[in-house]
Amino acid sequence: MLYTTLFATILAPGFVNARKWHDTGSGTIVFEEAWIPQELLFQIPNSVAALGGTNAELKANLLDIHNQRLLLMNQNNIDFMVLSCAQPCIQGISDPDVAANTAVMVNNQLAASISNSTARFGAFASLSMHNGTVAAQELKRTVTELGFLGALVNDYQQSGADNATLLFYDQPEYDVFWQMVSDLNVPIYFHPRSNIAQISSLLYHHATFLLGPAQEFAATLSTHILGLCTNGVF
Repeated sequence: MLYTTLFATILAPGFVNARKWHDTGSGTIVFEEAWIPQELLFQIPNSVAALGGTNAELKANLLDIHNQRLLLMNQNNIDFMVLSCAQPCIQGISDPDVAANTAVMVNNQLAASISNSTARFGAFASLSMHNGTVAAQELKRTVTELGFLGALVNDYQQSGADNATLLFYDQPEYDVFWQMVSDLNVPIYFHPRSNIAQISSLLYHHATFLLGPAQEFAATLSTHILGLCTNGVF
């Protein structure tokens, strides 16, 4: 359902008529396409490269937009790509002010990086989710001023002096954010993230092969999504 809603938004007449994009009539639109600015490259661990690849290659590919990424798009019949910041991005920054300022930096940098190729690239905003009003205003800015298609959040927001106070967006203080989402009529993509160490060590020390996309991502993110449903956001 989430994928269907997202594609419906991107392919809606309002989107198609609002911008010129590379439409071959037979190519694909792809999203959940990770990118990262140099300033956040430290968040990428040194043990996550795909089989047969190296972490140096992975990091170079995450930083790149117009070279190997565009080449692979052309080779694989991809018309349009929606870029977003690799996890945990802003959700891994516990200080509210640093998180908010970093979100603005990330969004501005991504907008500038694709400004000369908006026919091939779009973007989802990164948001600091410490405060619903701050998140709402940054979402509005990126959509109305930068032309972003919506936002991507990497599951829960870390906060607190110990980096272990977790914020979920199903509480009343986020109503202002969800109202802005509704007013702008844009999608919010919920992306999984690696858990904080306290959770990973408790739940997965006995079966480390379940970490990440094997099981951890689905279990943690689905709890957040179900919280949105059961607490009345949707």
